[in-house]
Amino acid sequence: MQKRGQSTLIVSVAIIIILILAIFSYYSSTLTKSKSIKDSLTIPQSVESLKSTIQECLKDSLAYSTYLVASHGGSLDVKNSMQVPELGRIQVGYNKASNSVNLPSQSLIASEISNSIASEVEECSNIKENFPGLISEFNLPEASVIIENNKIKASLQYPIIVKKGSTEAKVMDVFESDLNVNLPLILKTANDLLDTIKNDPDYLDLYFIQNAPVSITFLPLENEQAVFILTDEDSLIKDIPLSLVFGTAYK
Repeated sequence: MQKRGQSTLIVSVAIIIILILAIFSYYSSTLTKSKSIKDSLTIPQSVESLKSTIQECLKDSLAYSTYLVASHGGSLDVKNSMQVPELGRIQVGYNKASNSVNLPSQSLIASEISNSIASEVEECSNIKENFPGLISEFNLPEASVIIENNKIKASLQYPIIVKKGSTEAKVMDVFESDLNVNLPLILKTANDLLDTIKNDPDYLDLYFIQNAPVSITFLPLENEQAVFILTDEDSLIKDIPLSLVFGTAYK
């Protein structure tokens, strides 16, 4: 009789343990599924926030980079530049020693703006700090710029893998932005001006300067150097007219 009671007790305990394990397994599975659902709902929201941040950074970086590159003569490379007080290093558009016009080409200016945009977007978005624990993997941003009449178009690729728990999403969008500025007009006017200087380095064509399609400011410096500032009042970047700034050296 005693043995039968012990057997019944053992069976009862076993059944209780099995029930506890079953309940634990059920709730564990439910919690896992719930977390997975929550993660999958969080991912799209996070991705959209990330995209919005990158888009805003591209817009601001395009404006800043265009103004920066133009204000340094079309290139940030110091190889063909001169130091000007309060302006920093600017490109030398004409050098009398070699009697050569050296203003960067439109394609080179586009490349300079592209490089600046990529760097600025990476710093502006700062995705590791602004989206902690969300970014699983990312590549450096790559920008490309096309300069057209009355417009500069920029596109940006910034491949990013976003991960939340077991849920993963890829951000492979191409971000785009543009500026309504006429850089080709400014650049053509600059090259035409430099051609007049090259033809006669000792003579400044005031008629050309007064009748040019953009405003031209001439600033003589010491050591037979000068600065030209060409500004298109209709090409506004955040209400500031776009200017191309370059120097000339006469010795």
